[in-house]
Amino acid sequence: MQKNIFIILISFILLVGCAPKEPSATDLLTLTETPTEVRQLQSKIFYTEDELLILRACSTLLQDMGFGIGETSEELGSLTAEKSRDARELGQDLFSFSMAFLSALAGNSQNVTYWTNQRDFMQFIRTNIIISPTKEKGKRVVRLVFQRVVYNPKGLIRSVETITDATLYQEFFQKLSKSIFLEGHNI
Repeated sequence: MQKNIFIILISFILLVGCAPKEPSATDLLTLTETPTEVRQLQSKIFYTEDELLILRACSTLLQDMGFGIGETSEELGSLTAEKSRDARELGQDLFSFSMAFLSALAGNSQNVTYWTNQRDFMQFIRTNIIISPTKEKGKRVVRLVFQRVVYNPKGLIRSVETITDATLYQEFFQKLSKSIFLEGHNI
């Protein structure tokens, strides 16, 4: 009996040691890139005065990427869209289950509930697009921001982050250039 308790205790200590560290308030407020670098990554200039053309091209492209269009304002040159995806990962599920199991063995039902909800469950990828004129005539700036919102199994937000993957933005703007060309030529 003591051998089993010892094994459970050692397993529990090892698993707790592998738990991810919760970020501190200082970590959450630390910028990895400067705001100027992020804005540059998220923006692209297009040589057209037709904001409606750009807005239609953005809408079409986002729908092709699986996004549902939320709000669109032609007057403001803005568009929002989102899509949902499963956020579950095997490692998180195994860790959460193991901790809940060990808590149950220890007779702590509150920790069982706590650990079963300490994992990602569903995520929403949201995007906001703003189209604005530049100082130079005949040009428009498209600024695109992707955000990821992750929920736990209870539907509570676990994390919110702005996606700053340069490849994602570059590919989007390349596809948008093609989409603007197609929209402009009614293809």
